[in-house]
Amino acid sequence: MPLQDFQPVIRISSSLANWRNKLLERTRLREAKWYEFDKPTLFVGLYHFVDYLKLVLHRGRRRVFWAGADITNLQDHYFYQWVLRCIAAKHYCESAVEQQELSFMGIKADLLPMIFTNFYPKTSELFKPSDTPDVFLTAHPGREKE
Repeated sequence: MPLQDFQPVIRISSSLANWRNKLLERTRLREAKWYEFDKPTLFVGLYHFVDYLKLVLHRGRRRVFWAGADITNLQDHYFYQWVLRCIAAKHYCESAVEQQELSFMGIKADLLPMIFTNFYPKTSELFKPSDTPDVFLTAHPGREKE
């Protein structure tokens, strides 16, 4: 059996099309082909029926990375919550808040922050508790007032 058969792959939701290249670059994983249902796979972004169908039909080891909107989407879909509790998968998320939200839905997730920038600060620089936190927003030119 060739060594490449043991290499993990990644399945990225179509809802994350804008992040696709960054995800491939940061994870250094090859994107899964449509027929690869037996390789160890990292699923990033579970937003719609097709994403969950790919996860359920998968026959290899499953790893799911949760981040933000896919968790809030899952909160409204009790069927998907039930499905996730019925299949064997290892779950990861970016923050303790997300970990707690997933826990409320019966999903045990390990913390695994993923940074999509070219700057890798020390862990202590990522978050500094504050009573008056600084918040920065980005906007397209001409839409700053929104």
